[in-house]
Amino acid sequence: MKKGWQVMKSSVPLSAHAEEKRKEAGAGMGLFFSWLFAAFFTVVFIVVVETRQWTLAVCINVLAVAVTLLLLRQKRRRIAKVLEENRMDLLRSQALVAVLDRFRIAPEDKGVVEPDLGTWTVFEVQSAPTVQIAAEYSGRFKGYGGGLFGGPISGTMQGRIKGEGMPDLMEESYVLRLTDGSRTLRVILWHPSVVRRMFASKIDTALGFLTSETHTYAALRAFRNNVDPSATHPQLIDGLKFACLPDQQRVQVSVAGTRVQEGVVIGSSISVGGKNNVFLPSGYFKALMTGLSEEFPRLKEAS
Repeated sequence: MKKGWQVMKSSVPLSAHAEEKRKEAGAGMGLFFSWLFAAFFTVVFIVVVETRQWTLAVCINVLAVAVTLLLLRQKRRRIAKVLEENRMDLLRSQALVAVLDRFRIAPEDKGVVEPDLGTWTVFEVQSAPTVQIAAEYSGRFKGYGGGLFGGPISGTMQGRIKGEGMPDLMEESYVLRLTDGSRTLRVILWHPSVVRRMFASKIDTALGFLTSETHTYAALRAFRNNVDPSATHPQLIDGLKFACLPDQQRVQVSVAGTRVQEGVVIGSSISVGGKNNVFLPSGYFKALMTGLSEEFPRLKEAS
């Protein structure tokens, strides 16, 4: 019994999920008070009507106390189970953080998995800035739907929405046009937001195998929100643009990426003068998912 009370007073911090489960486990207190009230009412009733059936009253009270003790024991067991699961969840989250710490380094250090497509000469660099578009609209909005009991409802809202489109000048997508003297190659370098969405999508896949609001879930979600795997390399791009100007010496680059059709590649990295610049860290993504799959075996089936 002493051990059970020690578990009840566990000092391990509760996750939001464990806190909710603990409240649910203590819901038996309502039934406990119901039994006490029933026993009290029975005794009062017997006394008031002067039936003098004291043996029956004692039996009812003994039964009420026995059931109450049983309910308390079950309640304590449920709470102890919740606290133990919470403790194991915390330990699991700490192990997961140790794994994730290896992936907080710069994504460039993980490289890419796509093959080297050879050496090419850059003859054109095109920028493709992302535009955030907003609209302006004024007028009346009508809506129709089902009511609480299936009946029709409708409503009207009148107002004005105003916005504008603004290019994202800090982060852009790029298209490099390359040649080896006889062939041309178009290399698409994704906008950083695309890389971030890919990263978030992979982490969300792993989160789908976890119970929401547990310690482990919170650790993985915090990793997703605090790590940015994208890179733009603006100096490299500006240098390539400058080299494409008239009377400038053309620059040769090595490209790694995935062919999507003849003459078109989704670029993962561009190497200039022996320095590799990663735009799409596919090697980082692969290593990350491998590490997560070791912690969550079911993730291998979804990969």
